[in-house]
Amino acid sequence: MAKKVKLVALIATVALAVTCVFPKWAEKGLASPAYEEVSPNKKFKVVVYNAAKLHITDSLVESFGKLYDYETGKFIAESEIVVSEGAGGLHWGRFGEDYRVYFGMEVLFDLGAYDTKYNSFTK
Repeated sequence: MAKKVKLVALIATVALAVTCVFPKWAEKGLASPAYEEVSPNKKFKVVVYNAAKLHITDSLVESFGKLYDYETGKFIAESEIVVSEGAGGLHWGRFGEDYRVYFGMEVLFDLGAYDTKYNSFTK
């Protein structure tokens, strides 16, 4: 009887992992790189990924980015998945004192939030 209870508990745990954890991991883990872009000052590089589609969305594009130090190739950060209509496009902008990387209208990275040698992409 105890073996059956353990088996049922194991099956329930695996089912929970497959239905809850795997889809979240798969969005980024199975993503394909779409393109990369280097900052205007050649200090940062962003690689944009198309999130793996586990469900059908109309015209929405689900993407995320990985930020790297362009000089050393060191990984700095990974953004959350952002949803935008159409391709959006990557652009580098400034908001007050903050230097940000946008995908469409969504902020992928705020350079001030990371411990990097450079805090802007213009100097």
